[in-house]
Amino acid sequence: MASGNIVKLNIGGTVFQTTNATLTRFDGMLKVMIETEIPVEKDESGCIFIDRSPKHFDGILNFLRDGHVTLPDSEKEILEIQQEAQFYLLDGLMELCKRYLLNFCIFEIGIINFRKLEPNIIKLNVGGTVFQTKKSMLTRFPSCFKFEKDEAGCIFIDRDPKHFSLILNYLRDGVVELPDDTKEIREIRGEADAYKFYALFK
Repeated sequence: MASGNIVKLNIGGTVFQTTNATLTRFDGMLKVMIETEIPVEKDESGCIFIDRSPKHFDGILNFLRDGHVTLPDSEKEILEIQQEAQFYLLDGLMELCKRYLLNFCIFEIGIINFRKLEPNIIKLNVGGTVFQTKKSMLTRFPSCFKFEKDEAGCIFIDRDPKHFSLILNYLRDGVVELPDDTKEIREIRGEADAYKFYALFK
């Protein structure tokens, strides 16, 4: 519902008020919705209805108002906000989330950061196969490993090593060429989920 410049949005049952100017400040789904003749769904009171969780919509609006927003300290919540930003097609907010996520390297056992490891060359024992990489590669993206060391002092990760070379290439370059085989893609997706490299398939 719009009254002059004021717009009411029903996001998953919660009503928010903002302005046309805010919703059209940045390119994205909300700007298209306001500036074009595309039909929009409305609730019984005339509010524009969007079937999304309202949990992070305050943050979405604050980003639209100011061009920036303070993100939470929780990796999980930032990933949720990034997903909402992707839905609303807000490239700037997606990039902001990506930069914040680069600061996270959280492990299931305690909070152990690869940045605190002394050697620059790190040895990883992935399911019995040893890989070597630089510490800087392991801190490029948020991840989650079960962390312990084998008898040789390598960091042991209890995962299948089959696709770990591809995982490392993703860490090195930020992109990776996926195979054509759908079974292998499913396997790689499973590994990406295990390491919490969700962006690999975005």
